[in-house]
Amino acid sequence: QNGWAGTLDSVVVKPVNDKNHATTVFYGDEQITATTNRDFSGSGNWAAFDPDSSSVATVVSLDSARMKIVTTTEAADEREGCELAMTYMTAPVAGRTYRITCDMQATSAGFTLTAGLGGASTTQAITTSDATYNIDITVANAVGTLRFYTTEDTARTWHMDNISVKEVGTATGWT
Repeated sequence: QNGWAGTLDSVVVKPVNDKNHATTVFYGDEQITATTNRDFSGSGNWAAFDPDSSSVATVVSLDSARMKIVTTTEAADEREGCELAMTYMTAPVAGRTYRITCDMQATSAGFTLTAGLGGASTTQAITTSDATYNIDITVANAVGTLRFYTTEDTARTWHMDNISVKEVGTATGWT
């Protein structure tokens, strides 16, 4: 028999918090409403974005179930690329951060693109390798379209696929 016989004096029992404080990042619902505007499995609603030119020279087309964007040689700082109007998305909320995830590939030398959403933008260098990029943008308003464009004076061609836009959220608390 294993037992203990004895007396204890001055015993205090206190609760112990054995939980950990954590911060968890999560992603909300998809903001691009139609699948064809994300995976290019069919005709979508992306359009040429070329606001600084007197004639829209940028071409946006489907190429082997990917979106192909072809820009022309224009003046430096002229914006050329593609855009998806807010009509085809859930409107973002000003002040919130959104993650744009997409596969991109430049067809010749790599270059820098600007990604824009909700009146805010950031730049992203892309390469000739087909790669997945994660681009975070904190939006300024609920009306700015989703855009990808270059401001170089060199003609550029690139492909895009699997485009996703989701709100970035953070949960904190005890686990």
